[in-house]
Amino acid sequence: MKNFCAGTEKITSAAKHSSIISSYVLASKAFSAICIFLGCTSYFGWLFDIVLFKTIVPGAVPISSTSSLLFILAGISLFSSQPQTQHRWATVCLRICALFISIIGALTLYEYISGIPLGIDSIFLQKEIPQALPFFERMSFLSSINFLLIGIALILRTTPSPALYLLVQILFLVESAISLFVLIGYSYGSASIHTYFGIYKPMSLVSSFTFILISISAFFSRPTAGFMGLITSETESGIMVRKTIGGVIITTFFLGWIIMLGHFSGLYDEAMGYSLLIVFIMVILSIIVWTIGLSLHHIECKRMRIEKELEEQKDFSCGLIQNSTAPTFVLDTSHRVILWNKACEELTGIKGYELINTRDQWKAFYEYKRPCLADIIIDGRFKDLAQFYTIYGNSPILHDGLHGEGWFRNLGGRKRYIVFDAAPVYNVNGELISSVETLQDMTERKRMEEALIKSEERYRELIQNMPVGLYRNTPGPEGKFIMANPSMARLFGFESTEEFIAMKVSDLYEESGKRKELSDKLIAEGKILNEEIRFKKRGGAVFWGAITAKTVRNQFGEIEYFDGMLEDITERKHIEELKNDFVALVSHQLKTPAAEIKGYLYNMLSGVAGELNTKQREYIEDMYEISSKEYRLVTDLLNVSRLERGVFSVNIKPVVLQEIAGLAISNNINFAQTKKINIQIQGNEKDIVCLADKDKLVEALSNVIHNAIKFTDPESSITLVISEDAPSGIISVHDTGIGMGEETLRRLFTKEQTLQGAPLAGGGAGLGLYIAKQFMLLQKGNITVQSELGKGSTFSFFIPLAPQSLTEKNKEDA
Repeated sequence: MKNFCAGTEKITSAAKHSSIISSYVLASKAFSAICIFLGCTSYFGWLFDIVLFKTIVPGAVPISSTSSLLFILAGISLFSSQPQTQHRWATVCLRICALFISIIGALTLYEYISGIPLGIDSIFLQKEIPQALPFFERMSFLSSINFLLIGIALILRTTPSPALYLLVQILFLVESAISLFVLIGYSYGSASIHTYFGIYKPMSLVSSFTFILISISAFFSRPTAGFMGLITSETESGIMVRKTIGGVIITTFFLGWIIMLGHFSGLYDEAMGYSLLIVFIMVILSIIVWTIGLSLHHIECKRMRIEKELEEQKDFSCGLIQNSTAPTFVLDTSHRVILWNKACEELTGIKGYELINTRDQWKAFYEYKRPCLADIIIDGRFKDLAQFYTIYGNSPILHDGLHGEGWFRNLGGRKRYIVFDAAPVYNVNGELISSVETLQDMTERKRMEEALIKSEERYRELIQNMPVGLYRNTPGPEGKFIMANPSMARLFGFESTEEFIAMKVSDLYEESGKRKELSDKLIAEGKILNEEIRFKKRGGAVFWGAITAKTVRNQFGEIEYFDGMLEDITERKHIEELKNDFVALVSHQLKTPAAEIKGYLYNMLSGVAGELNTKQREYIEDMYEISSKEYRLVTDLLNVSRLERGVFSVNIKPVVLQEIAGLAISNNINFAQTKKINIQIQGNEKDIVCLADKDKLVEALSNVIHNAIKFTDPESSITLVISEDAPSGIISVHDTGIGMGEETLRRLFTKEQTLQGAPLAGGGAGLGLYIAKQFMLLQKGNITVQSELGKGSTFSFFIPLAPQSLTEKNKEDA
């Protein structure tokens, strides 16, 4: 709080001092303006022969015309001579004016001394001078001296030299003393003073006053230079001079005037007057001495108070550093330890009293004598930093400070990593008085950083040596690589990772637009898993790759990049194709005999081969059931093989959904009858015509109905609901079976899914729903499911509706 108040006082004091300086400069301009006015008035009186204007004061000695003109020039010079704004051409003009003033003064002085009239006055005022009064119109002898001094002073005043400016002030002081001498003579009524030079013309009262104004204006125009520097300073002496000098001059002047007035009035004789003058001077001097003593006492008290505050601040600062939690020590300019705080003792294990007033600070850190950071700052040997520190630089904490750090094998009994920061300490004069150094034990953080660096190196090495491609790229239809490992570059035939990263991501896909599709999917879903895509190598060769990737977002939820892994699965895809071909071949070869066996058994059960006894019928019914399952299994395997090889073709034509539903039910009627399950259709009122592949739609619906029969209890019912909701026709299969949980629903239409109830229902490959889904996608339709455990399931087929024109044509054909 004390420091804040001190700072506020300094600001207030500076503002006050600036205001004082401004007031002096303003007063200077005002006094010079008065001089110009008085000169102009007098010269106007001479031009038009107006006596009052010539004298200014009625009955006084007139101002000469030449003096009037020189007063104008001197006033203009002082009014416009402000050094901070003065231009070169203005300086030249002011010097010419000053030179003119000094020349006129010198010539007039020559006229008086030599007695030779040069006719100077007639140059500026065309008027005949009476022979009887050869000097009547000429400026006074003392005025010529003053103008010579003023001219020289104004010439020297335009130079920037402080020594010459002191001479300028001395010249103005002499000029003002002469003028004051004359003014006192007028004031005290002593004609002998202002007519001292006999036949010479006396200086006028107004001229003496004007000369004093010129001196004051000259002093005030530069209030911080020369003698004025003391008067306007903010020191105690400056304040004291400002308070006393004006009073002393004015008091002495009026005191002498009053005493002389009393003497002339006959109140007392000359001796009494001198006695009174001496007494009054003694009183005045005593008051001045007492004032000076009081000011000095005030200064001394203030000094003692400041010294006490400084001592308190020093004790506070030392106590603050001493009890700081940051280890700190301070050296003086002779490298002696003057402070070693408690935290430093704790860190180094060395007590402060062992090092204070010694130069042994190095013993706390090093095994041999060498400079600390604070020593380097005191000596200014900054080039030695590289010799003593591996990590060094400018301090990020302390102004004008240095920074260094490193490991120490035995500091306070254990190995530590220490960070040093040191900075110089200056006094108010900018002189170096000490150097302070702080320490930070960064051992744990440094060990963590080193462990992190090693971990990052191991991670980087792992990434670089991974056999699969790892990458990072930006989102968007084209994409740019941010990072890729060598395996990623080699996958595409690049030897250099840098060369590979320069590629656009979209240029690596075989199918144009596949990159955009993948980017949109990642943005929408956040990740993809084992997405199989065909890519192009550098030379144009195509290979299969499996991508697993995820989106990475920043703290604002914005996507920054994609991180992914790419694996070359070309060989695996080739093996899968061979497997699918083999499965297709075997399935195709098995399907025909399986169908024939099923047909023969059906004929036997129908009595084509004759009547069967009860035992034979039971065996043949079991065989027929087994052959039906085997036939469906072979058919499913063959369909899956064709789907994976992409050899299926679709024949899209208008179909009536009611007809499709009837065919699918007839394919499963025997299975439904064996379980005594009733299948019914709703929505037969209006034919709904859609665009589909009739055989594949029937097979897909048959698979779903067969699945519903398997997982529905005997003597229950299954309902098919036929409806439309533009742009799709809908067939929904409702059952009252066991239902499914969320995990089963998630994997329901995949090859891997095998329903938990399958063994209970007689087993099966579990491929029917996968095939149904793929068939619907091939026909640009879809299939969805809603289910709940213990409450049955609802499968819904969505088939594109046929245009109205095709619907009408279908009716005509029927």
